[in-house]
Amino acid sequence: MVYSYEIARTKTNTTNVTAETDEEEPGSVIVIKLPENRKVGFATFTDIIVDEAQKQITGDPLKYVAAFKQLGIYSNPDTITRKTEIETMPVASRPILAITPQDFNMFLQASDQLNNIIADIGAQARSFSQVYFEEVSQRIKASSSTFGVNPEVLKEVVLSTIAAISVSRIRNLSLNIMRAQGYKIFNKNGEIISQIFNAENLALKLNDLKQKVQKPEFTLGIDWLDTYVKENIEMLAQEIA
Repeated sequence: MVYSYEIARTKTNTTNVTAETDEEEPGSVIVIKLPENRKVGFATFTDIIVDEAQKQITGDPLKYVAAFKQLGIYSNPDTITRKTEIETMPVASRPILAITPQDFNMFLQASDQLNNIIADIGAQARSFSQVYFEEVSQRIKASSSTFGVNPEVLKEVVLSTIAAISVSRIRNLSLNIMRAQGYKIFNKNGEIISQIFNAENLALKLNDLKQKVQKPEFTLGIDWLDTYVKENIEMLAQEIA
């Protein structure tokens, strides 16, 4: 939801068919249901290639870090295989999926109120603090910028947003550790991403996070995500120790 909202809140020129002039209007986050016989997987060209011998990383590290913010809809249940197939196709031959209004489940129109709610979700998830989705859902439903709200769909949107931010945070920490270890990271255009991280500072940060997630009361409200975060923070802390 955060990634979609960043796009939606950017005002673009849209034509109002009932008006004589164009108006600038904020966009909306449109939540769709998954079409039949389709599966969701990572979007194309979101992988990285780690060359340990040369100590360099290529591919598209920015999209890799984005993780669940970069998804694709595939016709094959084996989304990894289908993703690879599409990546080898000429651009003109790649499949296009048509989404119709019948696939729309919910609209969240960009507004200051919704912006504050999403900012709160992002801050809590990035710090691996529990987001109380019932409370967040109520705040979103109370917003005048929402309509067509389905409670179950809204719950899934909030939970998937928490998961997306948390996984992205883990991946970002992983690449930062590689930078601190001397890896050169290239973006998709072959340009070096030059930011350098201090290994000692990263070790302290990972140690703090490790202590936080190991506490018995730690939870993000999603069982599989709790396990994922705990295991990866433990692994990353060992790598940088």
